[in-house]
Amino acid sequence: MALALAAGAGASSTPTVSEGQTVHLSGSDVYCQVIIVSGSNYVSCALEQSGIGVVDSYTFALGDKAVVVGEVGSTTTQTMFMEQQPALKLASVSPGHAKSGTVTVKLGHGVSIAGTHVVLGAADLVKGEPGLFAGISGAGGNPVDGSYVAEISAKRVAVTRWSGGKAKVVFQKLQPKG
Repeated sequence: MALALAAGAGASSTPTVSEGQTVHLSGSDVYCQVIIVSGSNYVSCALEQSGIGVVDSYTFALGDKAVVVGEVGSTTTQTMFMEQQPALKLASVSPGHAKSGTVTVKLGHGVSIAGTHVVLGAADLVKGEPGLFAGISGAGGNPVDGSYVAEISAKRVAVTRWSGGKAKVVFQKLQPKG
């Protein structure tokens, strides 16, 4: 599962993406951007075709403070799930500087999100289902206990909560057939 990649995604040689940059999962319609919400950086991931969010698909935004899943409509995105991340005692991080461009990731690789403790990794989420996952990286690159991890692929979006080294799915929706 994606958990094993969190350590690799948080490694010092891993690129850091900032506001204005896009991350693309190679060979897919999965894209993520670093956005700022209420002064905090988040990574927001969605299915896109020709640079436009796929209507009726599901998207997520995850940061140090919260995770949100929404359903993309023709003009707005409807919130389907929202939870606060646990209060964490983590070292402060630099907010980074706005940049532009796209970083393409392949399975087994990842990026760090500027201004957060979030890592974004590319993995086979389940057999034959390549996608991206995001979570708060703690000691040894593992997800912080009690925190949420979000996943997105062409097939589904899911949120799990990590506790005692185990994941429990707390939200999941299938993506529309493309």
